[in-house]
Amino acid sequence: EALRILDSVTKGYDAPDYYLLKAEIAGYLGDEIQRLENMDSYFQKVRNPDYGDMYNAYNLNLYVNETHQYDKAITLAQKEVQNRPTPESYSWLAFSYLKNGNKEKAKELIDTYVLNKTFEPALLYHVAKVYKAHGELDKVKELKGELIGALYELGPNMEKQIQEL
Repeated sequence: EALRILDSVTKGYDAPDYYLLKAEIAGYLGDEIQRLENMDSYFQKVRNPDYGDMYNAYNLNLYVNETHQYDKAITLAQKEVQNRPTPESYSWLAFSYLKNGNKEKAKELIDTYVLNKTFEPALLYHVAKVYKAHGELDKVKELKGELIGALYELGPNMEKQIQEL
């Protein structure tokens, strides 16, 4: 039903993020072909220069978690930090460094620019991943409890990832 509604909405309003939502739903339903088609539609839409940097955060998530283009993620996250030096931007930069194998740089960024500056669950997940990479399991356990309490906000696809922390 959700996909039917989104199909109806995207006929009149064709925003790229709707395709990400459709891809997420298709993935949840196990329809990999539909998921990939919607991801492709998203990437085609965000190539429009009129969007500027509007979809950088979405793209960062995709580079890190979907396409594993960590160098591209680091470059984009550095641009985001220059544009908006927020805990979210630094969190993505740290997570990109972590995924690219530079866990020391990731921890430095997390400790300096993210920890105790936000309580956003998605960012706390990045913090937990960095601490896990450093073997700081007491801190991970504490964050894991908070993240489990925020599953509704994080979405059903995050439950397994949180349990694996």
